[in-house]
Amino acid sequence: MHYFAAVFVRNFRTTWTMPIWVLLSLVYPVLWLVLFGTLFSGLGTGWVDGDYDYFSFFAGGMLASTTVFGALWAGVSIMVDRDNGVLRRVLISPASNLSIATGYVFQSLTALLLQVLVILAIAAALGAQLAWDAMSVATMAGATLLLGVVLSGLSHALAMVIQRQEGLIGLINFLSLPILFLSSVLFPISATPAWFRAMAFVNPVHHAAELIRHFGLPGYATASWTFSLIFLLVSAAVFLALSTIAIRRR
Repeated sequence: MHYFAAVFVRNFRTTWTMPIWVLLSLVYPVLWLVLFGTLFSGLGTGWVDGDYDYFSFFAGGMLASTTVFGALWAGVSIMVDRDNGVLRRVLISPASNLSIATGYVFQSLTALLLQVLVILAIAAALGAQLAWDAMSVATMAGATLLLGVVLSGLSHALAMVIQRQEGLIGLINFLSLPILFLSSVLFPISATPAWFRAMAFVNPVHHAAELIRHFGLPGYATASWTFSLIFLLVSAAVFLALSTIAIRRR
């Protein structure tokens, strides 16, 4: 725990001393919510299955999609530390590889948590019909952070395998749009063909969006929410393990 805290605090200070990064990480999801959410809010209730409007549906999905543009980029930080020799010094310390991996992964969740709070505040101000009790808000934030562990773990594992920053950035850009659009973030999964639903079935972003809406959007219920939760928990454990193995091999 001591070494995990040391890695976490060191990376926390490094990240949050870059004002431009903090500003962009907050502005980007707000732009998505305000621009796209309000743009399609005129769709009303007829386009989605339930009594809720499209903006409320989109606000729940936006919590999941913000991890695609946040946690999926988290591996860049450990790649920079690798190239600068910082990671080498950390690896020769008594810290376990698991402590190092979790320190990097969980530090990336601090920015994600702030993004979640900002998105919820903007959604409330714009009239989203979400469940605003403390338990529902905590559940929505928890599902988002669990997805953050999955994507951040994946990103850190890739960062240890790929040799150059350009390669990692290119791969992240390649993955971002497919995992975003092959989910129920932007539209109901019931409105998609069978092949689309099959691909969404193995997409953690889709399962996070389903969990968030199940507990945070009144009138929205999915019978497979327990599977979505188990899927995310197993995925988080797998990608944390992969990032730990990749760091050890490095």
